[in-house]
Amino acid sequence: MRDKNGRFVKGFKHTEESKIKIGLASKGNNHGFRGDNILDRALHHWVRKYLPIPEDCQMCGENKKLDLANVTGIYNREFKNWKYFCRKCHIAFDGNVYKAWITKRLRKSGDRIVSEGYRTRTI
Repeated sequence: MRDKNGRFVKGFKHTEESKIKIGLASKGNNHGFRGDNILDRALHHWVRKYLPIPEDCQMCGENKKLDLANVTGIYNREFKNWKYFCRKCHIAFDGNVYKAWITKRLRKSGDRIVSEGYRTRTI
């Protein structure tokens, strides 16, 4: 911080009110801020940082280690699109067990597997 003559003032501390004003004034104005045009990994990190972690799984209610899950398939910064699930509920919600079973069955049959996002088909 500088005084009215432009000299640096050592030991000056901003008040909490001024810190909030500074944060609101600069929100989104950072040259590195990408908005919703962001990579999945960075978006997961951002949501984990700002969405508070609940005590229990938001699906079954058990008190276990929680994973962050996108529930709508829309990857943006809206918290309504994100939930914290335990690993068991997260796998069940995403359908990973079923997808793995289909892939394993197709590999055993010798068919060529083509992935189309969440669906797999044989050629």
